[in-house]
Amino acid sequence: LKVGDKVCLMPKSEQSISNEYLQIPKLNDVMMKLDENLAMWLGLVITDGHLNKNQATVEFSTVNPKHEELFVNLTKQIFDIDCGIHESKTAKSIRCSGTPWYIAKKFMPVGKKSKTLEFPELIAKSPRSVIEAFIAGCIEGDGCTHGDRVRLTTGSEKFAIQLCKLLSCLGIRNSRSYQTGEKSNFGGEGWWVVRIGSWPEMEARLQVKSCKTSEPKSNFHSVIKEITTEHYKGNLYDLTVDKSHNYLANGLVVSNTHCAGTVLGRRRSGFPNIGVAPAATLLVGKVLSNSGSGSSQAITDGIRWAVNAGADVISMSLGSPSPYAPMQKAIQEAWEAGCIVVSAAGNSGFTGSRNTIGFPSKFPESLCIGAYQRSGQRASFSSGGRELDIMCPGEDIISCSIRNSLVSMSGTSMATPWAAGFFAYLISRMRRQGRAAFTGIEAVRKFLAINCLDQGSTGKDDFTGWGIPNAPQMTKAISLNLKWFTE
Repeated sequence: LKVGDKVCLMPKSEQSISNEYLQIPKLNDVMMKLDENLAMWLGLVITDGHLNKNQATVEFSTVNPKHEELFVNLTKQIFDIDCGIHESKTAKSIRCSGTPWYIAKKFMPVGKKSKTLEFPELIAKSPRSVIEAFIAGCIEGDGCTHGDRVRLTTGSEKFAIQLCKLLSCLGIRNSRSYQTGEKSNFGGEGWWVVRIGSWPEMEARLQVKSCKTSEPKSNFHSVIKEITTEHYKGNLYDLTVDKSHNYLANGLVVSNTHCAGTVLGRRRSGFPNIGVAPAATLLVGKVLSNSGSGSSQAITDGIRWAVNAGADVISMSLGSPSPYAPMQKAIQEAWEAGCIVVSAAGNSGFTGSRNTIGFPSKFPESLCIGAYQRSGQRASFSSGGRELDIMCPGEDIISCSIRNSLVSMSGTSMATPWAAGFFAYLISRMRRQGRAAFTGIEAVRKFLAINCLDQGSTGKDDFTGWGIPNAPQMTKAISLNLKWFTE
């Protein structure tokens, strides 16, 4: 960055992966798309509905018959079920159970939600069109439109803060404020109001409420007028644009900071090292937006950038349901340059009935990393299939957060940097002993096959791959003759 540069917040790109929806598991391990219709349905439930734990039902309440019709129609279209109507002396609610209940639990708390609601992570990591539909659903429920103004009310401060961060990442002007009054539908004495700037794509999705939008203003950007350099004595280095986002990569959900700490976390006063390879040198390439979405081409460019920068290991805690040939080619080139490529299997679970691994892990040229629990058993959320190579620690992993503190997170996104750090450690031992590093992915897989603790069926299987890396045995093997796994 230099003086005079324009810093833009995630403009809408022609390369946006708008057709690559996230897949979420429903009952019996059947997957369904998190598309615009489901996103709007979830927005309605989160704002004007709740989850009844005792009856395991989704209950939607409204005094507007058009909203009632919208909810019923969406439920029928998405889940192919009919809603039931429950009427009491004081209220009327629409109820549905089964798959809707199972799906809704993944996005919102059961019971009282007004103060504890958070912006759903899977929505934040979805394509822009899905985010637009979800926010439109929220506005249908607890929003207000008047002229060019759009407002969304919520009782949760955390939801309001997270929504504003996401809007900034999308280049949408926004603000939030706390309002008080004698009556509040959210409990307590007040509520949060999020004001959303002109956003024609989202406003066009409103089916009951509507507003007249003005033409979008010029790109939401700032011009850098001055650059100062300061030495930071804390743990983290994040790119910060003043009065804008202050978090790195897809930090709203799974921060690069957390993944970086898993590899490189170093000792600080009163704390031990938390990184697998604290003496390593780290390169961080940002290829996704702050909300976790982006283009396959950007990821491909990032792989080639890392190779050209001299990386020995490339770690990718990201995934897509769709293959992208140029990305596969870039991974092949990385191996040819002597770089090990590891990527997350995904968090869609696995029962054995269908392969749930995403790309790039599904490419044969990428080492596919699953997650296991503290007990040593595979994590229930970890994806599986024939491409799975190994399982690494992925539950309650303590690492750095963007708030200069330590946090615990779970997922194959946590297991992948652990694998990357461990490979960096093995490579460093090879070099210190003057030995050749791994000569390709098949050499690495041969090494893993012999030096992993088998956790499932004998040999490699779809649930645990080759098993869990046996660190002491692998370290010892590095000191021996390497010909048997480098040829």
